[in-house]
Amino acid sequence: MRPLVAALVLVVFAGCTRAAPQSPSDAAERQGSAFAEPLPALETEPEQAKRLGQQGSDERSSPPLLPLCDPGEGGYLESARLSYDAMRYLDALACSSQAAGAAPDDVDAHAERAWALVSLGRLEDARTAFARALAIAPDHSDALQGAADLYINVLSYSREFAELGLAYAERGRAAARQLRDAARAARFAVLAATALNDLGRSQEAVRRAEEAIA
Repeated sequence: MRPLVAALVLVVFAGCTRAAPQSPSDAAERQGSAFAEPLPALETEPEQAKRLGQQGSDERSSPPLLPLCDPGEGGYLESARLSYDAMRYLDALACSSQAAGAAPDDVDAHAERAWALVSLGRLEDARTAFARALAIAPDHSDALQGAADLYINVLSYSREFAELGLAYAERGRAAARQLRDAARAARFAVLAATALNDLGRSQEAVRRAEEAIA
């Protein structure tokens, strides 16, 4: 990122994104610990050995089982939000999945589920969840912010991802400005500035960054 744009973006970036995990998730630690001890040597026929090896590979690649969600008094979605804010991302995923299952057209549930998936590092699943949310409500602010951040800041850079993230950021910015929500518009302006800079459109990036701190 070019120095001027970077300096402008950093002024406002800290307050413009939801909390990110501070350490590897408990899910990843549990998944890794299950294979910490070496497997005992087995004498098998070739086909049986191949089948056992494939089974072990499948178990390693499978996501961890989700905990049960206690909906409490506020329901599954509220429990998901509280769990996310407390950085209990597996719980957040469990509760948001329950909410989405109970109400398949609830865009908030799908967006919350997508945020939890990002925090757990399940990025392909997160892409699908954000797409599902935005298919239901194309201007949903939380889903647009999460999708823009995913494509601009989280996934490995590609021009296609940067352009897609920029499209989400600009759509969210326009919707926020129409609602006169200056704080949310600034969040989207920061995301747009980052994407524009990554795409080599420095002058436009500076304008978006200046807009965010105006």
